[in-house]
Amino acid sequence: MIPPDPETPRKNWLGHFETRYSAAGVPLRAWVRAMPKLPDLLQYSIVYLLPRSEPEESTRGGTGFLFSVLREKRRTGGRISHLYVVTNHHVVTASQATTIRINTKAGKTDTIATTLDAWLLDEENDLAAYLLRTPYPHPYQTQAVLAWDTVPEEAFQIGGYGLGDECFVLGRFTHHQGRERIIPSLHFGNVAVLPEEPIRHDDGHDIYSFLVDIRYSQSAYSGSPVFLYDPPGEPSALGTRRGLKPYLLGVCWGMFSRYEQVVNVKTDEPVGAWGVKRTTGMMAVTPAWKLHELINRPEAKGVRDQVEEEEEKYGPPMSL
Repeated sequence: MIPPDPETPRKNWLGHFETRYSAAGVPLRAWVRAMPKLPDLLQYSIVYLLPRSEPEESTRGGTGFLFSVLREKRRTGGRISHLYVVTNHHVVTASQATTIRINTKAGKTDTIATTLDAWLLDEENDLAAYLLRTPYPHPYQTQAVLAWDTVPEEAFQIGGYGLGDECFVLGRFTHHQGRERIIPSLHFGNVAVLPEEPIRHDDGHDIYSFLVDIRYSQSAYSGSPVFLYDPPGEPSALGTRRGLKPYLLGVCWGMFSRYEQVVNVKTDEPVGAWGVKRTTGMMAVTPAWKLHELINRPEAKGVRDQVEEEEEKYGPPMSL
């Protein structure tokens, strides 16, 4: 077996051959794709969202990530972008998780208390964004997802991205989320369903969403960024767009579970109303272009303009 032609667009050809054996013991050489190597700095895009007054080690709340938007007019004090914390609407409202836990350059974490009225909210798409104004230079260890490194809707036209493309999610594994520092966890999967029809949200409304077969289920991953992965050496479906791979596919808003009836192992008869909750492996993801719509609302742009005018006049807030 030979790998696909490396000149063929959108073919994942990086990898190696392994010897495998048939049932009769015949040795066969099989092509195995390379395990993706992801940018180490990407882990510093993750923050945790905690309910107010909860300790830092709490497992309640959700995940968030840092999202960078270029300044349009004024670039003062070495700053060229605005920094947002992005998560789910239900994380900051229903879960009341409005306290941001973030890594510091000193190797610890800090918590930033916010109020709900300071968040940009989009209940329809289960999104929330908070404009994080830090001193300059700031004490936090951060690597924001860039606004231009997101997947546009047109990338899913025929010949671009689509079903089966590789994805990964970076979020909060509460069994080992980090005590001294935020330690996010990676899970891998594939695009299973495109956002062609709305999916019913637990809050009762419908959201046009991707379904990603991520083979994992945990509530604290709500608000996690989900990325499409293009292996190095492959032409990107996004052509010559700026930025580095991978690209933001969207924001996780939930996982789908099912219940299996408990049965008597001897008779195979159902045991009362008992059931075991199992994951379907399907993660619902709000498309990244919906996040762009949120942060480009007139009220959001107005706040960014006000920040730029203030910093042009007085300079950015400075660290102590």
